[in-house]
Amino acid sequence: MDVSYLPTTMSGETWVAPFFLGSPRRITEEQGYAYRFRLSNIAGSDFTIDTAIAEQEVDDERSGVDSSYSPPLTLM
Repeated sequence: MDVSYLPTTMSGETWVAPFFLGSPRRITEEQGYAYRFRLSNIAGSDFTIDTAIAEQEVDDERSGVDSSYSPPLTLM
């Protein structure tokens, strides 16, 4: 059995609003981490389970917030 924690596997810089056009782009920091769990030779067989999960955090994420888009109203 193996258990792993991988800090800052996805750190770097990204744009605050990557889809916003018409003004200079601002940069923000992103970081992340991952966990991995692996079971090998389960019950003496060649069967192995290997799984991982990761999370990414962006300091100032504003996708869609700075746009002038407003969805159409629907009447029911």
